Amino acid sequence: MSSHEFAAVLVPERTLRNVVTLSAAAAAIVGFILIVHMSLAIVPRAILIALWLFVCWRELCAMADGSRRVARIRLNNLGEIWVADGINDYERVRLLPGSMVLERLAWLRIEFADGHKYAELLAGNAVENRQWHRFQVIWQQSRRFFGSPFGGTR
Repeated sequence: MSSHEFAAVLVPERTLRNVVTLSAAAAAIVGFILIVHMSLAIVPRAILIALWLFVCWRELCAMADGSRRVARIRLNNLGEIWVADGINDYERVRLLPGSMVLERLAWLRIEFADGHKYAELLAGNAVENRQWHRFQVIWQQSRRFFGSPFGGTR
C-alpha cells in the first residue's frame, strides 16, 4: 500500500512571537530582581547577575535568530517537518520532545540541521483555517512519527 503525502503549512503570527519575547524579557527581569534581593555578599551577587544577564541575552538572541529563519512551517503525515525562511528556502528540521498541540494552540520545538533549537507558538481555528485543520489531523494521526530517530519515516 502506497502512502500519499498529506501536508499542512502554518504561518507564525507576529503577535504570538511578541508574547513569547515579552514573557522571556519578563522572566529575565524577575530573575534579576530575585538575584539582587538574595542574601549574598555583593561580589557573588554581581557574578550571578552577570551570568543571568548573559544567559538571558543569549536566549533572546537565539529566539530572534530562529524567528528570522522561520517564516513558514510545513509538516506532513510521514512525520517530516520543514521550515521556510522569508525567501522560501525550505530546510528540513526535527521536532523535539516538549512540543504540544491543543485544539487552538500549539508549541512546536524544533532543531535545525546546524543544531540550533527554536520554539514557535502557533494559534489557529480548525473551522476557519483549512491549514490548521490539516495540521490537527496530521498531529492526531501521525504524532508518533514526529521527532523519531528514524528521521520521520515509517
